[in-house]
Amino acid sequence: MKNTIKMSLVAAVAVAGLSSNASAKSLEEAIKGTDISGSISYTMEKLGKSTEEAQHDIDIRATLKSTINDNITSTIRFDENNDDDQDDKAKSGVDANGDSYSTDEDKASSQGSSSVNIEIDRAFFTYKNADLTSNFGLIGAPLTDGGQGDGINVSKSFDNVTAVGGYMYNTGAKNTQDVAFLGAVGSAGTVGYNLTYASLMESDADAALKSASFIHANLNAKVAMATINFDYSTAAYDDAAIKDQSQMKLSANVPLGAVTLDVAYAVNGSDGGSTMIDQSAWAKSNIDIGDNDTLDLSDATDASAMYIAASTKIGSGTATLAYAAISSDTATDTEDKTIHANYTMAMSSNFKVFANYESYDLNDKESEITLGAKYSF
Repeated sequence: MKNTIKMSLVAAVAVAGLSSNASAKSLEEAIKGTDISGSISYTMEKLGKSTEEAQHDIDIRATLKSTINDNITSTIRFDENNDDDQDDKAKSGVDANGDSYSTDEDKASSQGSSSVNIEIDRAFFTYKNADLTSNFGLIGAPLTDGGQGDGINVSKSFDNVTAVGGYMYNTGAKNTQDVAFLGAVGSAGTVGYNLTYASLMESDADAALKSASFIHANLNAKVAMATINFDYSTAAYDDAAIKDQSQMKLSANVPLGAVTLDVAYAVNGSDGGSTMIDQSAWAKSNIDIGDNDTLDLSDATDASAMYIAASTKIGSGTATLAYAAISSDTATDTEDKTIHANYTMAMSSNFKVFANYESYDLNDKESEITLGAKYSF
């Protein structure tokens, strides 16, 4: 199956003109030393309204990584552009592959029965020598919702810490302003940490675009059976018209026999919790649930949110039931709560099917059903 995918992708590149007039032999040579990975997912979504038609979400992503020599590789990533991806997420930062850190699943926006448009959203070279890694080209931008930018990042591993830094001279964040960032991922004793500082530069082309600074921090530790995380993020703007933002969250994952509990409590600053460079809700310190933005805490001022979920094995799959709620001390903010049920079944090591049901209070107590499948290769 993987060989079929490889040949299909190479054929697609050929048709697109990237290897036009190439012979079958040259196409075969082109894929030697190239690793291909990615995923294909398809979902059907139906809102609980008789006036709403069901729609589909399609997410296709393929990464081609080619070895040039012992120290240099090239990476090209193809992605369908009709979505709102939050892929490759782990804690705030940029990894050695040039992508933003994140742990959340992809999240695609709804569309009708339309064709899928593929674009290249990563194209960079990687230099690696011992514990030093550098990516340069069109890479992942830090502290964004999977955004990209032109620039360079460098990471260096030491005994218990990996330091990372970089400069992006063009990004899709905040009107393409330049971004410089520094970060560290490591551990001190039994406590792990992930720290990122980013600076949004003033724009020479537009004096109205002022500088800003961002701090994202994560501390994590295992206490008895539980894994505890503390996340904190801030955004401070030199523009007096934009108020400073802050957000913090305490969360825990607790296995209790056949059931695993996930709980979290987050609090925004008095002026809001939008702490990302691209003003997205992707921050690790945010609480969000499901495939809609009804429980995005980041835009609420002087607000807090809580989340609790229980997961257990049922048959050959995993069932999860979650509840989350936002409360605010500001009259202009809408309080909200949601119930989210999910069942995911792995039909093989790289193929799963899933069903979601979500009920939420915002917009006249709507509900949503999602059915889907995802193949990873």
